[in-house]
Amino acid sequence: MDNVNIGIIGTGTIAWYHLKQIQAIKEAQVTAAYNRSQGRLDRFGEKAGIPKKNRYTDIQKLLKQDDLDAVVICLPNNLHSRVTIDAFEAG
Repeated sequence: MDNVNIGIIGTGTIAWYHLKQIQAIKEAQVTAAYNRSQGRLDRFGEKAGIPKKNRYTDIQKLLKQDDLDAVVICLPNNLHSRVTIDAFEAG
């Protein structure tokens, strides 16, 4: 089975729990992340092993990354619907 490449949208507290669970799955890897705060994004990206080129401060750019198979939305609840629709439309 090929690896499943996952992007994490939002790198706050809940994202760390998702990261831990994803890392426990042999066939899955977090390959991209988004946060509007570059500092938080870089701290998360360093720990997760995400290349700098795959760390985004623009959600739409993350959604255009062509090797992603799925995203995990770790934003405040009131932001879920719009980002979920954007992710769905991005494929």
